[in-house]
Amino acid sequence: MVKDAKASFLIKNAPVVIYVLYHAKFDSKNAADYQSAAAAIQNMLLVAHSLGLGSTRINACGKRDKVRKILKIPKSFKVISAVIIGYPDENPLPPKRKDLNVILSYNSFNFCDDYIYPFSCNPNDWTLQQIINYRNDTIRWTTPLRSFTPKNLKKR
Repeated sequence: MVKDAKASFLIKNAPVVIYVLYHAKFDSKNAADYQSAAAAIQNMLLVAHSLGLGSTRINACGKRDKVRKILKIPKSFKVISAVIIGYPDENPLPPKRKDLNVILSYNSFNFCDDYIYPFSCNPNDWTLQQIINYRNDTIRWTTPLRSFTPKNLKKR
């Protein structure tokens, strides 16, 4: 299925895969939207963590029409995402907490439009330094290059 749907390779190796669906009739006019699905996913991740399980949301869960066909999902449902769950090989430390003044405004909004990371999924919109900052700030797994700097990237 993973290959046919062009889904993330992580799905193939996961012991449990939960596809999160959303009924097409629900939208912001009918008292629901994608935020409800996102909240449900977040709750699944929190419960999995509380049980000592590893989990993550996979947006690259495959071409939606192909996934729908393979899993026999009616067209009245939208495929939102997949959640994979299993026992982790390791338990990395959480990422470093950000200072409150970086994520919280008092009395009025005081952040500039040039946020620390661009609001784009296109890698061409990111500078090398923004990629390095994002990885160092958010990626939890451990690798020999856990802390990237332009200096150690040039050595590779």
